[in-house]
Formats: sequence, structure tokens, C-alpha cells
Amino acid sequence: MFKKALERDLKAIFKTKKIVFQRIENALEQNILYVEISSAKTTVRRGAEFATVRGRIGIAGPLAGNPFGFFHKKLEDAPNALEKRFHFGKTEWQSENLPGWEIKTQTIDFMYFYANEYYPVKGFITGIKWIFNYIKGAIKQ
Repeated sequence: MFKKALERDLKAIFKTKKIVFQRIENALEQNILYVEISSAKTTVRRGAEFATVRGRIGIAGPLAGNPFGFFHKKLEDAPNALEKRFHFGKTEWQSENLPGWEIKTQTIDFMYFYANEYYPVKGFITGIKWIFNYIKGAIKQ
């Protein structure tokens, strides 16, 4: 349930066109954000859903368009409202490239705090009541 919100927030912060939920080691495309979720703890109470999501994000691309410090530079420009939902690690990790390759990957750890309304039963009960009232009305006629 938190994946759509996480994807929306990451796109807004890092200005990437596409986000893929898989490990950066399996990267097949360049200049898209790879999200690897390592753990997610969700709680539902009093009509609200809360989640704490931990993981790692990464990007793969050419050396010229993917400078070191990419994540921290984007975080400096991010709106405060979005930044409050995240906690990012202080260290960006850069992969070891094979000699002669012009592609590199960078990763950073993150923690995402998700909160949203949660009323799945309310809609179900309303639907059941409507069906019951419809049947009652049909029987009376």
C-alpha cells in the first residue's frame, strides 16, 4: 500500500521518469531509480495506516550524467514537505567499475515514513447495507 506513495515521492525528489522495485545489481536500464526494500513494518490503528520502510535506492548511468553526490544534490533541492517523510544515509556508495566501462552505479540507504487513512471495511459494509436495503425494497414491492 505504501509503494505508490513511495514511488510518487521519490519521483518528485529525484526527478526521474521511471522507478523500478528491484536490486541495482540487476540493472538493465540507465538513468532510472532502482529501489530495493529490505524491510517494511506496517501498523493499522484508528482508521490510519502507518509504515516504516527501509531499503536502498540506486541509479545507474554514464559517468558524465551521473556525478558523485547525485543523491545529496537532489536532496538539497527537494521540498521540505517531502524530505520530512524520509531519512537518508549520510554515505553514497559508488560501485567498482570494470576498466574501460563508462557506466557506474551509486546507491544510498533510506528510511521512509508512510501514513494514510485506512478504511477498507467501511466501503465493504456500506456495499452490503446497500444490497440488503435493495433486497428489502424489492421484497416489499
